[in-house]
Amino acid sequence: TSMAAPNVTGSLFLLQQLYSQRNAGRFMLSAALKALAIHTAKEAGPAPGPDYMNGWGLLDVAAGAEIILNEDGASQFIKEDILGDGESFEFEFVSDGVTPIVATLVWTDPAGTPAAQGLDPTDIMLVNDLDMRIFDEEGKEFFPWTLNPALAASATGINTEDNFRDNVEKIEINIAEIATKTNTVL
Repeated sequence: TSMAAPNVTGSLFLLQQLYSQRNAGRFMLSAALKALAIHTAKEAGPAPGPDYMNGWGLLDVAAGAEIILNEDGASQFIKEDILGDGESFEFEFVSDGVTPIVATLVWTDPAGTPAAQGLDPTDIMLVNDLDMRIFDEEGKEFFPWTLNPALAASATGINTEDNFRDNVEKIEINIAEIATKTNTVL
């Protein structure tokens, strides 16, 4: 709608302002702000996860502000980092056994080679394809949401394979799926 863009823009700036007040005047990088918006979005659409009609859902500024206000470096945090070629980052955490596990990774990808002119091209254009996984102590692997253009009619995302299509990796795990409390994000 005509008011959606200014509403979201103003809302995201308020999150930047709050973050700046709590971080010595520093603002989040654009990728971190995008990650926060996606991480805290309210579900919308016919099924859990992203879809072609509603994207990641409805912006929830209050939930984003709560992440900023409650950052503790362990269970709620915003981390901005740089990975070199071939490098990885590993983070170990312990689930409280009640709260669903949600992890979101977003990066700014350099411009790739544009696809040939056409309707809804499916060319892969990522330059840097980062991969995030969560493993429990027994080795069970959890994948990020991804959308498959071949299944666009169903409009629902899947979370059983690698996301190689875009610069967002979001893993959501219902706590009942976790065999143990210690988990690792790669």
